[in-house]
Order: sequence, then C-alpha cells, then structure tokens
Amino acid sequence: MIYLFNNRDELIKIISREEIIDFTRKTEINSFDEAEFELDLKYDVEILNQARYFGFFIYNDIFKMFKITTKNLEKDRVIKGLDRAESDLNTVKIIKDRRLTNVTADQALTVALEDTGYEIGEVVDLPNVDKINYYYISPREALVKIIETFHCEFDVRYTFVNNKITSRYVDLFNKQGRKTGKQFYHGQDLLNIKSEEDDDKVITALIGRGKGEETDTGGFGRRIEFTDIVWEKSKGKPINKPAGQNYIVNEDAKAEFGLFQNGELRHRWGVFVDENIEDKEILLQKTYEELKRLSIPLTVYTASLVELGSDLKKGDTVAIIRDDLKIAFQARIHTLKIDMLNSERSTVELGDYETLKSKNNAANPTNQILAKVLDKQGQDIEAFNQRIEEEK
Repeated sequence: MIYLFNNRDELIKIISREEIIDFTRKTEINSFDEAEFELDLKYDVEILNQARYFGFFIYNDIFKMFKITTKNLEKDRVIKGLDRAESDLNTVKIIKDRRLTNVTADQALTVALEDTGYEIGEVVDLPNVDKINYYYISPREALVKIIETFHCEFDVRYTFVNNKITSRYVDLFNKQGRKTGKQFYHGQDLLNIKSEEDDDKVITALIGRGKGEETDTGGFGRRIEFTDIVWEKSKGKPINKPAGQNYIVNEDAKAEFGLFQNGELRHRWGVFVDENIEDKEILLQKTYEELKRLSIPLTVYTASLVELGSDLKKGDTVAIIRDDLKIAFQARIHTLKIDMLNSERSTVELGDYETLKSKNNAANPTNQILAKVLDKQGQDIEAFNQRIEEEK
C-alpha cells in the first residue's frame, strides 16, 4: 500500500496494491532514497493533485516518506519522490554559528537536528573527533559535515502509527551492512560490468598523513607521518616499506596502470589523510588498506538481487575475484533498485563508498586530496608534501 498525504501531513488516501501498475524504490549508500509509482489512467487526478507526500512500509515497522518531486498526470499517472528529509533539512532553518570540540557523533547530530522535527536515532560505533563547526549552513549541510568528519553513513526512517507520522529519525553507522562471505568472479557469475574501468582514478603510490603534532603553544603543526617505520615482507608484513619514505607503492599496479612519460613509467600519486590517527604504525596500516582500494580501477557491477541472494541489503559486502589481475577485493552493495511488487526484478550495483551527494556536487575535501595526482610527475616528494601542507 501507498499512503498519500497533503501539505499538512494529513492522510488523504490509501492506494491499494491492486491499483498500482509499477512501484520501485532506489536506496544508495549516503544518499536520500528515491521512489516512484505508476497508477492506472483512470485514477482520480484530483486526489493526486492534492498530494504533497507519499509513504510506505519497507519491512516490519520501518516507514519511508517521500516529498513528491514530479507528477506526470496527463498521459499517464506516474509519481516520483525523494526522501522528504532532503528538502526538510535543507530549508527548515539555518545554523548560524555552533562550534563543538571533543565531540561525539551523537552530540554533533543532536545540534544539527535541533528544531528540525527530526530526532537522533541509532548512532553506532563512531569515535569522538576534536571539533566540528557549523557556520551559516542548513541542517542538511551539517549532516554532510558529520558524514565527512566522522567517516560514517546515514539513513532516515519514520514511524507511522494510527495513520499519523509520529516521529522522524536520522541514524548514523560506521558502515551499514555485513560481510556475507559470498564470492563472485569479475565478468562472470551473473555479474555484468556496467561501466568501463577508469584508469585515471587509479593511485599507485600513496603518502600517509595523520593528526597534526601538538606544538608548545597548544596548537597543531605538521601532520604525523610514518617515515621512520619499517615494514618487511620477510617479517610478515604485507609489503616492504623502508625507512625514509613517507609513502608506500604498489609496483604491480604501476606496471599495469602507471603513467608513461618521456620513455619512463611513473607512479600515479595521491595522499591519504586521517586527522584522527595519532599512531604511526596504525597510519601506515590504514594507508596500505587505502592503497589497495585505490590501486584497482573503479568498476561498477550490476546483477539481479535474486541471482546474488535475496537476503542482501544495502552496504553488505561480497568478494570480487579478478583472475586477470590475480587479486581479490571486497565490493559493497552500493545501490539497490527494489521492485516493490516483485522482488525478483530488483537489481543491485556493487561499488565503493561515496560521500553524501550535495546539491551543488561539492566534493569531499578529504576525497579531493585522496585522489590528487601530481600535476608534474617529475616533482620530488618534499615539494609535493609542501604543497599539500599549504592546502590543508
């Protein structure tokens, strides 16, 4: 069933399953849900004209509510909507100046949602951060800041009791989903490559930078690096990393995807920054894990949900095996397009985590620095470090 509401959140109509011709919901990591449905041409246009919102239960008592963004009522009866939180949080108020220090995710989200009609819901496994500031931004922009600062993921849910919306929640997670243990082969096992691999986003050498070192005056200076840490494969480490390097490399990825200039194959450089890491060994490990992810060309896979497994949900992780590169890596269910009338027609996309999309498509500054490639591959590392230090 689909529930229609007017601009005062009053229920004006319940559409039965039998009246619905087509009905889908799209849910994606760190994006607001989308939904659309189609009705018979004979359906009462007057009721649809009054409707401002629609909603439905997805499972158990979890209700989703959408602001209607498009109504096609002349040639057909197609209604499209976007989770109403996107519009509500973008326009309900402006947070003029709130500066939080040594803050938990609960505290940051509570401040962001003050006087919005939305409440803090579940907040799972998120560490404190030194600070987060809101300055003349909307609650929606504050949510983006929270996601970028805490490196987390969000979801929105509603409760609908006795034909009324009784509460609206924003949940935060370290990562949604679970590790399934399922394995699939690149280009096989019913996995279709949706987009061509993008070599330009591959990184084969990655500098690691952590929290700024505290100065005598109480401020923070140059970020910590793992320059003096040594890794040796002979001692059980995954790669060799000699002393004197503030970066690690993937030579196999360089051989496959490196830049060929002036008769020489060069690395593709990037920088990994995590302001919460204070331990150099942990920084090296995290940088290594990030390099593993960045040294593989981004490929999006699509498959039928029923072919992968009907129990899979957004954020769940499967393994992709690439015999051609002799590697295996994890991919998450990034997008689910759910057929609400026939789950066997639902499809999934496997891909990487993305930051919440903003209306102006502003990229996460951390991701910009992560994906940065040297303008001139002949630059030395110290010059590159200096440039990043000036930009931080």
